[in-house]
Amino acid sequence: MILKLAILNMKEFFSVINSCTAAVYQIAADGNRCNIRCNYALQAQLKKEYQKERCFPITIDIRNTADYMNILSYYAGDC
Repeated sequence: MILKLAILNMKEFFSVINSCTAAVYQIAADGNRCNIRCNYALQAQLKKEYQKERCFPITIDIRNTADYMNILSYYAGDC
């Protein structure tokens, strides 16, 4: 299941992502996928990009239905 999000609170977003039970893939503009769940080096890089704009657009692919619902619930409450 794919979500296109505009993240306003990166710290809470990664808290939810890291609590997922399965991989959560970021889909890059070129179509490459990288698991961002508990990938702290990549998360640090994304946080630096976020600090420039304070709104971070991201496309993610979530394979686990419960994880998808948790991320969706977080996002609905954060907006």
